[in-house]
Amino acid sequence: MIFDALIIGDYSLDIILGLDEKKGHVHVDSRKNELVLAREDKILINDFHYSIGGNACNVDVGLARFGLTTSYQSFYGNEWWSRNFLEEMKSEQIDLSLSEQVSRKVSNYSTSIFFQNEKTILVYNSSNSYKLSSQFT
Repeated sequence: MIFDALIIGDYSLDIILGLDEKKGHVHVDSRKNELVLAREDKILINDFHYSIGGNACNVDVGLARFGLTTSYQSFYGNEWWSRNFLEEMKSEQIDLSLSEQVSRKVSNYSTSIFFQNEKTILVYNSSNSYKLSSQFT
């Protein structure tokens, strides 16, 4: 099959948390520009959602939604968000024949913490090395 675009790169699980400003021991130290969380405390959240994202994945989904035929090359693991990634990409009609499952791999993820209209992002990036498939060289 001929594709309009081949996208190579990682995807991630993006978790978004909104902290409750009225409850918990959270504040902003404006002198240091730091979000301060009390240690060993239970901090309440008032908003939570997750989605599959990452630059390469977002570009591929965007191109597919514009009507282009795309293929995506990535590595994915066995965790639930990898299964969710596969389902979402297939629902967007993105070819995954160049993607590969790697056992014991933990895919990228991030947690964005929103507090007082600002966000702080905690990120885990796995290390991946991509090679262009021989059918494209």
